[in-house]
Formats: sequence, structure tokens, C-alpha cells
Amino acid sequence: MCSFIPELDFIACDGEVTIGNIIYSKAKIINEDNEEFQVLCMGPLGVLSSYQGKGIGTLLIQHSINVARILGYKAIIIFGNPDYYHRFGFENAEKYNIQTSWGVNFQAFMVLELYEGSLKGISGKYYEDSVFEVDDEELNIFEKQFPYKEKHITDTQL
Repeated sequence: MCSFIPELDFIACDGEVTIGNIIYSKAKIINEDNEEFQVLCMGPLGVLSSYQGKGIGTLLIQHSINVARILGYKAIIIFGNPDYYHRFGFENAEKYNIQTSWGVNFQAFMVLELYEGSLKGISGKYYEDSVFEVDDEELNIFEKQFPYKEKHITDTQL
């Protein structure tokens, strides 16, 4: 099953230049009884650096949320900066008793209920599509192509 959702793939253009993009994929929440509930995974969202701070990302997010509602999806789940995404209505997933696939919760793990009560009776662990899985060995090989930079992890990334 393809998890990519073409109806939720949007670009922003300035003339012939693509300056922003947002995509969604299908994801699921699996509860303690092994029941599956489909939700959306937002991302990636990207805007060219020269266009950031001009509302392009906001327009892409707001438009895609509206279309997701029209299409009848229940919720969107993201890993992102709470300071940015709270203004769109995203809340910590803990409020809905939803954990990551490895059973934890943190500030950057957020949910947007697409209509009031759409997550009623839905809780459990969140699973993205396997396309997001990263093989550590492949990642190390990929990263060796770039100049070394020290990695930093902030509280919002935990």
C-alpha cells in the first residue's frame, strides 16, 4: 500500500519557481487490542530560505489542513517545533494518550484533531510509514559526504 497521498501534496510557486512544498503520508495508531486507526503524517514541509518568514509555510499548512478535513481524515501527527505548530492547533500527543512507536512522548510529538472528537476512543502507539525508517549504517555513509559538524540535540527534539 502506498502511503503517499497525492491529494495532500501542495507546492507554492513564485512564477515558474517552486518556493515551498508540503506532503502527507498515511500513518496509523495501534491500540492495546491491536486495532489500527488511520491518521496523517505531515511532512516534510519546506520553504526556500529566501522566502521564509513571508507566510508561505503558514499558507501551505492551513490549506492542507482544510483539504485533509474535507477528505475526511481524523487527525494529523507531526514531530516539530511546538512554538511554530501550536498556532495551528497542534497539541502534545499525550493529551490523546498517543505515544511514539517506542512508547514515549515529548514536546515535539504533536497531534491536530481535524474535527472535534475525531480521536475519541483512539489511543495507542503511532507508526509512520516504513519510508521514514533510517538505517544507521546508510545514514553514516550518507553523512560522510559532507564536512563534519558537531551534532546538538535540544530539549524540543527529545
